[in-house]
Amino acid sequence: MILARGGSGDMSVLYRAFRGRDPVVEPLLEDRGLVAGRRGR
Repeated sequence: MILARGGSGDMSVLYRAFRGRDPVVEPLLEDRGLVAGRRGR
């Protein structure tokens, strides 16, 4: 369980182990209108 590992290691390593990839922030930024996105907002 990912919550049980909190504070016990590097967060980027734990995230990659849990999700199997690096985090992607672009969809969040696009949704909040902070970068031009593909949605045409």
